[in-house]
Amino acid sequence: MVPLLLTEEDKAAHEPALNLLEITHSNMVRDPAGTATSSRIVGGNGQALTSLGARLRGKEGRIRGNLEGKRFQHGARSVICGDNNIDIDEVGIPISVAKVLQVPMVVREYNIDEAMTYFSNKSCAYPGCSKLVKGDTGATYHIASMKDGIALEIGDTLYRDLVDGDEVAMNRAPSLLYSAISGHRVRVLGNGDTFRLSVNVADTLYGGDFDGDAMSAYLPHSIVARNECGLLSNLKRWFISLKDRSPAMGVYHDNSIGLAELTRSHVRIARPQAMQLLSQV
Repeated sequence: MVPLLLTEEDKAAHEPALNLLEITHSNMVRDPAGTATSSRIVGGNGQALTSLGARLRGKEGRIRGNLEGKRFQHGARSVICGDNNIDIDEVGIPISVAKVLQVPMVVREYNIDEAMTYFSNKSCAYPGCSKLVKGDTGATYHIASMKDGIALEIGDTLYRDLVDGDEVAMNRAPSLLYSAISGHRVRVLGNGDTFRLSVNVADTLYGGDFDGDAMSAYLPHSIVARNECGLLSNLKRWFISLKDRSPAMGVYHDNSIGLAELTRSHVRIARPQAMQLLSQV
């Protein structure tokens, strides 16, 4: 095919169209903020149109704002604090969070009495439930607006509140090792709004020092995911450090300092204080 040669007259005639094409391509691909005001393409409201590059890059862009970082369900985030009454593989969850995180529970012959307790409490009392999915029809009923006469039957799926013994995955960024996302058993707390962890694991596994650090809790829903969280990613699997094969859990910070101070020869503890301390052992 012989290329078409444009004369000077043809170039002059097509120059406005070529300039418009170049401006349109530049505004579509690049950020129009870097172009001259007279070269921008504006919409009906008089504002410059957002380019593809501006939609992709930045913290609020499509990649970081919507793909890599986005809203998620079945999780919670709060500040962590230490609690000596929490076991090493436990995490204290506020009751306000436990009422929001819902665990699907398939009603069977062996758990119908437990499920009936949640179903009777509904969303008014803890532990309650928020949703019911019928096993025979697949119909979904929200407990808060459900009419009377709908019974709980074997085969139904009841979304109940989080209770003691459930498994959640705890994570504190940055996740540099496998142990940065570990499974914990839930202990629901009646007071407070923070997650509570044992001091013996918060420092070594998560790098938390209780100065305002926040952690995320992820609730597995399926039976397979719950078993993986309780067995494969459980905190007990990371007792030996992956970095240098040393014990990853132990006595740190105030625990070791307090033991040293209490066992000094000149320290005397009154009987009521001693009984109070020993009552928690």
